[in-house]
Amino acid sequence: MEAGDWRSWSSQSLLSNLQSLPPARPIATKSNLIFGLVRADGIACAPIGTDRLTAGAEIAVRLFD
Repeated sequence: MEAGDWRSWSSQSLLSNLQSLPPARPIATKSNLIFGLVRADGIACAPIGTDRLTAGAEIAVRLFD
């Protein structure tokens, strides 16, 4: 398993790494940001208990190499 593989991350290590990440700046495209993230190797972290995201909501996004 590679070091950048998301399956090797525990929830605790993910939370500790989120503090050091720069804020993501979404690029509005015709294909929609969510569809772009689905095709990326990464993870979007919404607050616990969130069942949907509203326009303008801020979330943490971690893109893997």
